[in-house]
Amino acid sequence: MKIDRFRKYMTEDSASVEGWVGNRLIDSLEAIGRLQNDSGIVGSAAEIGVYRGKFAIGLSWLLRDNEEFCAIDIFDEQWMNIDRSGSGAALGLFKKNWDAYANPDTRLVIEQNDSMSLNNWSMDRIFSQVKPVRLFSVDGGHTSEHVVNDIKIAMRYLARGGVIIVDDYLNPHWPGVHEGVAKFMFFETPSIQPFCYHQNKLYMSSITYAQSYLDCLKTSCAKPGQSKVAKMFGFDVLVI
Repeated sequence: MKIDRFRKYMTEDSASVEGWVGNRLIDSLEAIGRLQNDSGIVGSAAEIGVYRGKFAIGLSWLLRDNEEFCAIDIFDEQWMNIDRSGSGAALGLFKKNWDAYANPDTRLVIEQNDSMSLNNWSMDRIFSQVKPVRLFSVDGGHTSEHVVNDIKIAMRYLARGGVIIVDDYLNPHWPGVHEGVAKFMFFETPSIQPFCYHQNKLYMSSITYAQSYLDCLKTSCAKPGQSKVAKMFGFDVLVI
């Protein structure tokens, strides 16, 4: 984990990469990365829906030198993009940005595909190339069906103590994301729970680890008058 390079990328270099990432996420992501490092939580990172790599590259700097990043996107196969989320993704541009700004000690695994078309065999083939995932970003198709599907994929390959990060959770332009999370939480009886909402992203972890993450973020990121703990699906969630 290279915190200095992570901070440089998030505050400077990321401006050169097209995409949508809140500029204050640096605080919550760094806190989660430090907690995982201090707690011995190991594994790779992954993202469904990398677009041109803006968020993926940031996550790469939170990885150790022997960890991998798995990027899943339809990239140039835009005919699969049924809701037009992430329109304009391109494999060549992602690779160019990754080579220019990502952690060079992170091995990259790329899958050009729609996550909805992946069966268990194909998913096992993809994720057999990386360690269990400790940072899993869900930012693919924004229909409720995609979101439910992608959270299930994330849970299947999540490392012990890993975190799932759902993008656009309360974005009014993409109500399918909120609907998908609600369907998952209400109908799947999951073993994960949300613990923080920060700049358009919902952080989730196992019921075993979520309280530790919540306590960590309350200590490192909460600011009087600017954040609060609210109930979400019956769980305490820090809203920053």
